[in-house]
Amino acid sequence: MLQLRNQAYHKRLKKKDKKHDLYDLLERIVKEDRQIKSRAGLRVIYHKQRLYTLLGVNQFEQQMSMRGYALKPYRSYIKTTDSRGHHYKFDNLIAGITLNGENQIIVGDITYYQSISGLYYIFQFQDYYTLEIKGLLGSEDMKGENAEKCLQQVFSYNKKRKYEYLLIIHTDGGGQYRSNNFQNMLSSAQIRPSHAKILIYPIPSKFGQPFWFFQYI
Repeated sequence: MLQLRNQAYHKRLKKKDKKHDLYDLLERIVKEDRQIKSRAGLRVIYHKQRLYTLLGVNQFEQQMSMRGYALKPYRSYIKTTDSRGHHYKFDNLIAGITLNGENQIIVGDITYYQSISGLYYIFQFQDYYTLEIKGLLGSEDMKGENAEKCLQQVFSYNKKRKYEYLLIIHTDGGGQYRSNNFQNMLSSAQIRPSHAKILIYPIPSKFGQPFWFFQYI
């Protein structure tokens, strides 16, 4: 009876060693694949290398995650609007308004583009009636001077620098649009500023941290 127990014990040890060797092999496969594509997911690697002949996908992901190869998710949101503070805050002037021509409302926005060479921020001003892009500027940063340069493009596009308060510039109220320089440009051009209000909703996520949904009204 004791001999049978010893045999079973050594058999389990041998089986454990085989699994350890298998996991070491799989780890090397993951490392080599990540050298080619650093953001390759474990499940993608599993199917690409046809590892289903060796073990199940859940066991593969579990073991490789325990060894530190689970991918950390990208940040789901890059913030382009900072509306903190009470300096130069304005009401929403465009809600319910009826348009009948250009240069009545121009909407400003900042978005971003992730390329191989890096992250770029895109400033733009668009006529709300004609949908013409009247100002467009790319930058490696979100400094307020970029909003000012983009507004200068609007003046050049329209070939006009005075609007007799008939034009509304509507933005999300970010810091770039609330600077002294930007507001002075609007005042000098006789343009009325308008800001959208932001409603923020948390959306549950399976990753633990909630995603945040931003609605402009």
